[in-house]
Amino acid sequence: MATATIYTLCTFDKNDYSVAITGNIKIKTKSQLDDDVGVSQRIITPKLVTGKTDNKVVGRLLTIITGFEYLKKLTVSSADRSYIWSIDKDLVELINKNSPLTLIETLKGMDIPEEMATHLAGKLYGYKMELGTRVAYHDKTKSTNRFVDMAQKMLAEQSAPAIPDWSEALEKAKRKAQMESMKNELSAMEQIQQDDNTIADKE
Repeated sequence: MATATIYTLCTFDKNDYSVAITGNIKIKTKSQLDDDVGVSQRIITPKLVTGKTDNKVVGRLLTIITGFEYLKKLTVSSADRSYIWSIDKDLVELINKNSPLTLIETLKGMDIPEEMATHLAGKLYGYKMELGTRVAYHDKTKSTNRFVDMAQKMLAEQSAPAIPDWSEALEKAKRKAQMESMKNELSAMEQIQQDDNTIADKE
């Protein structure tokens, strides 16, 4: 069983985004001399992927999806251990704390069309379940990592890319849900008033 570990970082420039992927694969090897078992390491070929999106939330999710697609290209399977590390804490929590359905609803609350939200959730959790990959947060302020440094160099960045304001988007979703609740309550009150008026007319 091999262990594949990759790091995904991205930057945005207007509607263009770039994703850098770095990492390694560790494989158990058996000595031909004394049958002892050791571990060999292979650095994966760094990959830079570019794309277009007018929504940074969508772009961040595509960063992780791109990581999954690269794991598939490396022929990683559920028989292996695999990890995708990101320096975007909010994104990692969004993926790990949601299910496909709740992620769809959260993204819709961020004004992402339902078709796109469904596509993104399907891709993310489809790959996650197929490969058994763990998506984890790397705090670059607490420890250095050569793969993170390599990815940042690929993106020509000296610091972590700006993270979209998730709190603002989530607050917007919350306000939208509250408005829907108020509309439902007003509709119910209106229906009660109409029923009362109907009863009064009959009397």
